[in-house]
Order: sequence, then structure tokens, then C-alpha cells
Amino acid sequence: RITDVSRTYQRLKYTIAPLMFESDEALTKVEDLWDAIEAVLVAVAELHELGIFHNDIRWPNVMFDPLATWKLVDFDHASVGPGSLAHWARLNPQIRDTFQDTSSAMSDLYAVGCLVDKLPSSQVETPPALAAFAASLKDMTHDNAKDAVAALQQAREEDRTMGCD
Repeated sequence: RITDVSRTYQRLKYTIAPLMFESDEALTKVEDLWDAIEAVLVAVAELHELGIFHNDIRWPNVMFDPLATWKLVDFDHASVGPGSLAHWARLNPQIRDTFQDTSSAMSDLYAVGCLVDKLPSSQVETPPALAAFAASLKDMTHDNAKDAVAALQQAREEDRTMGCD
């Protein structure tokens, strides 16, 4: 398993994405902001499942490609942990307490929350539902990235039904 994670990490770290746009050029409407935050959270959830922690989530590392997809890039500060948060939850409490390295996972979620506060463009106004969701990430309300993705999707749906989107 560690070998697979290590190989995956190396592929991610050296992936080259030509023709990417910086996030300030691509964030032109509220829907773009929701899409960007969701894409970053989905990427974080997938990384955490592999035991990989990005450790440098900020707007310069969120790019937009010509296929209209958001990408999380720059894995220079990424770390490979012994497994996902789900793996830690299954561990014997004594082992879990000895090797508590879940701070990278929580710091990734906190950093996603900070993205909403530090928009690279003033063209987009943050919807209240997204601001509340970002605050919940920074308050460390969510145990893992998968739960955070579900909570974001729920907040986005509530925002749509209120007509704010």
C-alpha cells in the first residue's frame, strides 16, 4: 500500500498542466466560485483517501484549464501519511494516539475554508451560504474531506433554493 501511495504521489507531484489559467482570471461569477471550492475539496478528499496531504492549499495553487475544470496543483509541500483518516479511525486507540498525524488533513480543510476569505478577484461576491460553510471548515466542524464535500453540496443546494446563486 505504501508503495502504491508513493507512486501516486510522485505522479501527482510531477504532473505538468499546460495552458492553465490562474484562478483570478477564471473566477468571474458566483457559480465559478462554488465550482472551484467543490473541485478543490473533491481533490483533497481523494488525496486524503490515499494518505496524501497537500499542505499548501491557496489560490496560486488552484488553476483552471481550457476544458473548464479546476485543478489543485503544486505538490512541493505535500506529505505522505500512513493512511487516510478512515484508516486512522479503524486503528487501535493506543496506536492512533501514538501516531497522531491527522493535523495535515485538518490543515488542508482549514486552508480550503481560507480560500473563500482570500478571493483572488473582487469580481465575485461570496454567497452567505458559502461563507458559512467556509467558517465551518475553519472551525474544524468536519471530520474529513468527504464529509466536507457532502456539506458543501448541501450548502450549495440550499443557496440555489434561496435564489442567491
